[in-house]
Formats: sequence, structure tokens, C-alpha cells
Amino acid sequence: MDERHRPTARSGAKGWTPQPEGGRLRAGMRVADRFVVLDHLGAGGGAVVARARDEQLRTVVALKLLRSRDAELKRRFAREAEMLANLHDVSIVRVLAHGADGEDLFMALELVEGPNLGERLLSSGPLPWRQVVEIGIQIAGALETLHRAGLIHRDVKPPNIMLVADGPQVKLIDLGWARMTESYRDPVGFTPKPRRPTELGLAIGTPGYQPLEAGLVPADERFDVFGLGATLYELLTGELPGIEPLRPLNEVNPACDAPDDLGVVLAAALALEPDDRTQTAAELGAALEAVRTAHPERNTSRWLDGRYELLGVLGTGAKGEALLANHRGSGHDVVLKFLRSQDPDDLRRFEREAELLALFDAPGLPRFFDYAPQAERPYIAMGRAPGVPAVRFCRANDKIRLRPAEVVEVGLQVARTLKYLHERGVLHRDINANNVIIELGRVPRVTLIDLGCAACTAEYYTQASRRYVTPPEARVDIPNGGIEALGWSAPEVRAGEGWTGKSDVYSLGLLLFRLLTGKLPTVPGSAPACPADVANVVFQALQPRPVDRPTAAQLELAFVEILEQAELLRVADEATSSMHDAPPALAQTVPVAAAEPPRPGVSAPGMAGAPARAGRLPYVLAASMAACAWWVGRVTAPESVEHVPTGSVAGSGTPAIMEARIRPPPLAVVPASTSTLPAMRPALDAVAPRVRACSPHAGGLMVEYETAAGREQFARVEVIGNDDIRVNDCVRAAVGDLRFAPTTAQILHEEYLP
Repeated sequence: MDERHRPTARSGAKGWTPQPEGGRLRAGMRVADRFVVLDHLGAGGGAVVARARDEQLRTVVALKLLRSRDAELKRRFAREAEMLANLHDVSIVRVLAHGADGEDLFMALELVEGPNLGERLLSSGPLPWRQVVEIGIQIAGALETLHRAGLIHRDVKPPNIMLVADGPQVKLIDLGWARMTESYRDPVGFTPKPRRPTELGLAIGTPGYQPLEAGLVPADERFDVFGLGATLYELLTGELPGIEPLRPLNEVNPACDAPDDLGVVLAAALALEPDDRTQTAAELGAALEAVRTAHPERNTSRWLDGRYELLGVLGTGAKGEALLANHRGSGHDVVLKFLRSQDPDDLRRFEREAELLALFDAPGLPRFFDYAPQAERPYIAMGRAPGVPAVRFCRANDKIRLRPAEVVEVGLQVARTLKYLHERGVLHRDINANNVIIELGRVPRVTLIDLGCAACTAEYYTQASRRYVTPPEARVDIPNGGIEALGWSAPEVRAGEGWTGKSDVYSLGLLLFRLLTGKLPTVPGSAPACPADVANVVFQALQPRPVDRPTAAQLELAFVEILEQAELLRVADEATSSMHDAPPALAQTVPVAAAEPPRPGVSAPGMAGAPARAGRLPYVLAASMAACAWWVGRVTAPESVEHVPTGSVAGSGTPAIMEARIRPPPLAVVPASTSTLPAMRPALDAVAPRVRACSPHAGGLMVEYETAAGREQFARVEVIGNDDIRVNDCVRAAVGDLRFAPTTAQILHEEYLP
């Protein structure tokens, strides 16, 4: 690691001893009566490094000598030597000897004649993307070796990667901060040494290369995945990645010509939530290899089976990866899902996924095209799900989050797909933010992907609609492969009780919670508020006991009722507006009730028969979702904004979805108006020509209007995306004398084309 970040003994402190020539080793000095110092290489953290001649092995080595008397540094130094001596990987620097010279500890390491990547970056700037991919593949392999040995490096960064001078080889160095996990085994024949766990709250490593959870939880493989992802991003751009969303590579470094799918791979490695992140170094290495395969250095097409031209990487997983390809015959783009693993159980799961995709045809599932089990690497060809993974909308940054109305639509479509699968005896078992693809539009389009973990119940094998019914003796029980420990699995699954359809419902509820709040239910702290009816449904899906949760069919019905309620309110609002011109005896105004938080013991709409036990939820979950004031969100795609009137029909007790831009406080009851003023919408339409005339040659205007409850004028008028003071003054003058019947507090967006 960079010695500047290593703790150092202070002058005068206990265990500190002066070092000759400021810590430098003089040429000609002998160490352990075996090594002769040739020249000094560096110093820091109580240790000095020199090039030395090993008279026993008759070779030149990098001699690292610890001259500090600090007990903790000596313990770490000795442990690093032990660990390196028992690791054998071409991309990990080797220890040739270690021991003591008096009170000083030493390590003789293989000498790497080349700079570290930190020095290379400072001297020459960002590296070519192909070289960075090769570096990533090699270091991912080195980390995989460490992880198999039960070690976590914890300080992966450019200064800890040496570039071999005479070739593209790199070496991972410095295990001074490595963590021994429970799977670490001391060398055979040696007495296990007591381990000293790092205290929680102490983040070991270098800032910028550590995930956010560092210091809060014990380090695992995903720490090193994040560190390598940050390292590769820096090597490509010259900058460390910031908080999500990850800036595109060519935006940070215009000279970077890396393909977009390399950015996708790095974004997965740098995900803030550990469960969303690439899970292992082996998986990250395979993803980088897939990028290299999809973009050969020579500008020639690479055809698979003479039919598919590989175009890029779409995503990776623990057992394989998905590549975008073009079918030679039809010209259509397809997704090829490859199986990387050679495990027989993984192959059987892969075959089952192909069988299910071929059997089922539903709008929320990918379309099946082909299955090639005999290929060198088996693959499934399927339709590409349009859109991006839901994880893109699960971050705390409200600029990239969905509106509550869009989250309801996502929940409705996924619940409908689950209902389709459950009715046919199939459990998905792997619903998470990476397996739900969302395409934004006027109505979001949602696809549930990856049936690789699906399980078939007895009902699946006895479906009367199937052409062939599998006899009991031919039914195969495939091991779960450890998926019961996934972060989005239901409590009963984690407890070893197995899956049911309601386990899928729990996983969906967890995803919806993240889409609404940008947080996990277990994360303390304030979360953006959401509509109460939506919160109530999510509460039900997240009940700890399966018996208290709705089925997928009930969940679908609940979301349908929420959307229908919103549509009824919209129609009622329009009808009420038109009545202002009718005789006074016929004029009616529909009262609007304030939103209420979900109450324990009250079922969500469409969930008759599904007991509501919100009071049993953890306090943090209740605090994050309850008390639904209105969430002020921003929409990623402006064209998807559709005004939805707010409130609820009198007496229904079911608040409707709020339009995304409505701000606190919650709507109050609007009394019946005796005014002869026109409704707000007709009044606004009447002045549209005047507003449109304010910018006849600027390509149109987008104006934001804000109303306040009980007021007859707009509380605020603002032109969006136009800083011309004259245009803004013109628009405000055009609507300045506008009066209308008082309405609810809301924000409207009106577009005026020339």
C-alpha cells in the first residue's frame, strides 16, 4: 500500500528507535548475514525497502526491513510475511524469505522492476482501456486467490499494484492490512494463532477505495471488489468515482474511448449497496473478460455459431453473463445468456430456465428464442428487455428516483407476472433490483428477468394445460445453491423454512420500499415520505410472517385499485371544474380528504382476507414509511410526467397517489365554493395564446404553475429552462390578472409550442 497512509511511530513514542540516514539503508549493509544492500527504494510506516543481493539464492530481491518497535506493526508485518509465503499466484508478489535481524523483522520479496500504477498514473495520465481491462482481469484473479485462502486485502488501489517493466503483467502487493476471515486456515502442521478482529467503527484502508459500509460491518470479498472497481475507474479517467450515479467514463475523460459496457461493469462493482454490487472478484474478472471478448482488438466481426454477432456486455452474474448480440438472419438484437460454471447443478438450473422461458409467454417475461446446450459455452437466446435495472432508481439521490405513481405501476406489473408464475407452479425466488428492468415512458414498462433460481412446485408438474405431465419419479430436485442467504430473501427463507409464493411477495415489497425511499428497511434515518395508500400496501408485503402477507394476486388487485382511484379522482376533478358554469343548484364540489398514514389492523385496498399487522414491523421500518406527507421527487424522463389529481373520494378513506411535484403540507378539505370564478383549468386555457406569444421563435415554453389551497391566483409562476428575464416577465404578466375558483395545493407543468 501507499506508505503515506500507514500508521507511523512518532518520535519519542514507546518502541520508536532512530534510523540511520533518516531510515535509509546504506549500500553495502548486510542484513541477517545473507542480504547485501545495493540501493535504497523507499521508506514509510516504520519500514524501509531496498534492492538487495540474496547471497543464498544468488538473486536480486526487494528487501523490506521493519525497524519500528511498535508491537502492532510488528504483528502485522509478521502476519503479512506468513500470508504471502503461503500464496501462489502469478499476480501476487512472492515472499522468498522472511525472518529477523536482531530486533528488526525482514521480508525478501521478488523484485518487480517497474513503477506502481499510482506512479504510472501521475506520470502519464489515464491508461488505454484495453490495458486497464487486462490489469483488472489479472488483479481480479489475484484477489480470487486471496479470497479462496480466507483473506481480504482491504487496500486495493493503484499504488499497491506494480507494473512489470517488460510486459503487461501486474503484481498485487502489500497485505499489511489484510483480514483473515473465518475460512482462513493456518499452514498444515502449525498451531493456529489467535486472531485479533478489527473493531467495528474503524475503517481499514484508503478513503476513496473503500465502500460505504467499511468500518460498520466485517470486511468481505465485496470490499475488494469495490476497491478494484474504484482503481480501474481511476486508471481510465484519472479521477476516483464519486457518489452514484457513476459519471460516464468519456464524460470524465473525453479521451477515453472505452465501450459503454465497460462502464456498466464498473458501475456494478461500485454499487453502494453491498447486495447490489458484483459479489466476488471472480465474477468481476469474468465480466471484464466478457468485455474483452465482445470488443476484439481487430476491427472484425465475431460470429457465434455463424448466427450471432456479439455487440457488448449487458450484465454479469455469479454463474455467467449476458451479452447483447445481433441475429444474422433476422437482424434483430437479442440477449445471449451464457453459463460459465461447469457445476452439474448449475447446468440443470440453466436447462430449467430455458424450459420455463420456452413454456411461458407473458408480457412481463423475456421472449424465448433459442437454447444451445451443446455449445462450447451453453447459452440461451432471448428478447432484450427494454430499459435499465431497477437499481438505477433505488439510490438516495432523488434526481434519479421514480414518482410514487410510477412505483405503483412497477409493483402492479411485477405482481401480475408473479401471479402468472405462481398460478403455474413456479416460484421466482430471486426478485431484486438487478432482475427487474424498467423502461420509463408515459406508463413504465417492466420486465422480470433471470429465472435461473426459479423452483417448480408440485403444481407445475401436474398442470393440465401442459402437453406432457412429468411423472413423480422423473421430477428432479435441484439444490438451491445458497440463494436462501441472499439479502432480499424473506425471513422464513433465511430461517430455513423454504419458499412460497409469499416469499416472492416479500422480495417485491423490499424492492418497492427501496424505489420509494432510496433506503433499505433496516437502514435508520429519515426517508422521503410517500402516499399513505402505497405505504400501506408495501407494509403488508413486508410483514415478517407469510400468513400476514398478501398473495401476488391480492397485491395486483391492491395496486389496480390505487390506480383506478387516481383515475376516478381525475375524472371527478374534471367534472367538478365543468360544473362551475352550471346553475348554482347543480354546482357540486367533491370534498378532498387529507392523507392518513397506514394504521395497524387496517387492510390495504384489494387485500380482503389478508390480515394487516403493521404494528409488528420493526420501528425503523415504520418510522421510514409512516406519516405520509408528500414526497417531492424529480422525474428522470420529463416526457413521462402525467398530471394525476390528488386526494381521495369523500368517505373512501383511501388517499390517492400524489402527483410527483406536489409539496407539503398534505391537502386540506376544500369547502364548496359559492364563487362565480371559472375553474383553474379553463381559466388557464383561456390565456394560453397570450403565454404562447411570449416566445414565438424560441421553440416553445415549459411553464410551472403552483397553486395554494384557498387562493384564487397562482402562488408561483416560473418558466423552466429559459433564463431570459423578458420572457419570464412576459409570462407572469400574461397570467398576472388570472383569477379562478380556489383549488388544492399542487404544481402543474404546461407546454406551449410556437
